Amino acid sequence: MSAKPCLIPVGRQGHRANCRDTGQILEHYPGVTFSVLDGTSHSLQIAQERLFNPLAAEWLDRIAKPI
Repeated sequence: MSAKPCLIPVGRQGHRANCRDTGQILEHYPGVTFSVLDGTSHSLQIAQERLFNPLAAEWLDRIAKPI
């Protein structure tokens, strides 16, 4: 189990590691931000750039702030 922050973005249409499979590991990562992006399977940063970039930027801003 890891309490460190992590970001797990997945594509809803993924064939190898889809959102249902990835969702099963969430209980092992209490510090996780889990996002499912529709309309893509992989290469989220390319296929869903307009969603991925702000998601990643917000997550990076949040983890950079002291608790």
